[in-house]
Order: sequence, then structure tokens, then C-alpha cells
Amino acid sequence: MSVGLIVYQLIILLFVFLIMLNGYLRGSAKQIIDAGISIILMITLILAFFIFNWKIVILSIIAIFVYSFVSKPFAKKLAHRMLGYRTSFDTGSDDSLKDFTSGKISLEKYFEKLEKKQQKSEEIRLQKLFERNQIRNVLKQYQKNYEDFTNYFHLLKMTGLGEELAWEIISNPKDLQKLIYLKDKGLSDIEIAAEFMKL
Repeated sequence: MSVGLIVYQLIILLFVFLIMLNGYLRGSAKQIIDAGISIILMITLILAFFIFNWKIVILSIIAIFVYSFVSKPFAKKLAHRMLGYRTSFDTGSDDSLKDFTSGKISLEKYFEKLEKKQQKSEEIRLQKLFERNQIRNVLKQYQKNYEDFTNYFHLLKMTGLGEELAWEIISNPKDLQKLIYLKDKGLSDIEIAAEFMKL
């Protein structure tokens, strides 16, 4: 097997792993990410036809199914570490996009449904984090409840830190403890965001 073919198969494996990982992650951009990776993967297969031959393309398609099966457990474990809680495999697809493209609903209605789905996904994720013993212990220490916990998350999002960093902070017991301390100390939302940006 040539070096070029080995590199090509590693690229295929990487794209398949990213698709598997995205399946376990949560967020409103799942469909867009899936579509983007799938398109790149398709282009990679087409290029293989010209660089190598049609037999390699057929073998690569078979390999995709094998790579999917092998990489799924690793993707699940990594997603668990990234999110802080376990998830099932989900493509993130729903009927709203299909309804929009077929003309059944307007663009405004589509975004409305997308926003509701994102809010629901957010609520589930917050609830899962709230149920973690380490998170509950921190909240109990400062006599905070679930409503306070969700308010801390929205506070972080609104300060411009970004959703990804907001999730990272509230899912980390030490960061959450620091966040509560700073808020109780009377610092403004912008000052709190600046403190976390120093890390």
C-alpha cells in the first residue's frame, strides 16, 4: 500500500470520526456541520476516482461503514468529556427543514421552530448538568437553585463570551464556584466576563 493511499484512508477516517462525534454532540448547528463534513467526504471520494481508481473508491465506501462502527465508541466517550454528560447518537435532523424546503412553512416559521428546538435542547443540557453531584454541591454551598444556575448560563452567553465557553464554565465546578463568588461580590456581568477571559 502506497503512502498516498494510507494518508487518503486516514483522511477518510478523520471525516467519519467527526461525523460520529457530531452525532453525539448537541446544538442547533448539527445539521449544518453534518452537511459540511458529508460534502467534503463526498468530494474526497470523487477525487479518489481521479487520483487512484474506481476500485479504491468502492473500497473506501466499504471502509466508511467499518470506520463508523469502530470510531463510534471513541466519539461517544469524547463527546461525554466535552459535554459533561452522556448523550445518545442523534443526527439533529427534524421535519422543519423538510417542511421549509417543500414550501409548507415560511422562513420565519422555520427559524421560529429552530429556536424552540435549540431552547429545548439547552434546557435538557442544563438539567443534566444540574443533576451532577459536583455541580449541585457547589450550588448548595452558596444556597443557589436551578433557576440561579440557568441564570448564570444566560448571563455568560449575553456577555459575549460565546456559548461554547459559557457551557465550559458552568459545567466546571471550580469555574462555577468562581462565577457565583464574583456575582455575589457585586461585580457587573462585563467585569465577570473579563475575569474569565484572563484564564
